[in-house]
Amino acid sequence: MAGNFKDDLLSEQARQMYRPFCRFNEIIADSIERMTDVQLTAFKAYTGLAVSQLRAASKVEDGESAQLFGKSQMSFLNDMGNQFMNDTKQIAQVSSELKTELDDLIRDSLSNFNTTFEKANEQIKKSAKTGGERTKKASVA
Repeated sequence: MAGNFKDDLLSEQARQMYRPFCRFNEIIADSIERMTDVQLTAFKAYTGLAVSQLRAASKVEDGESAQLFGKSQMSFLNDMGNQFMNDTKQIAQVSSELKTELDDLIRDSLSNFNTTFEKANEQIKKSAKTGGERTKKASVA
């Protein structure tokens, strides 16, 4: 019976030890996936803006169309600025979520470590008590 308890305790300690590493890997993988999505969306948006500018520039044929194209540049710059701000906010959000998840992981891991340590310490004390009582019984006999 005592051997099974020790095996269970060691097995639980191993699970407690590896659980934070597994969770860390999950958090990082999720963060990479979200950041990749943000970057791909941004790339598509910037590409779309650039292509629309190329198309607009290709339609410049005379002074009047050049003047209209020049006036449209303010709108283009405004769109680029808005896209940049939106992308920056999304990247900041992903970074903030990553920090929060890692902070939670560290806090939970330390709490679990303390709980596991306390359980193991209690078991050691019980074993020492039981071992001491067995030694007394053996010397009495």
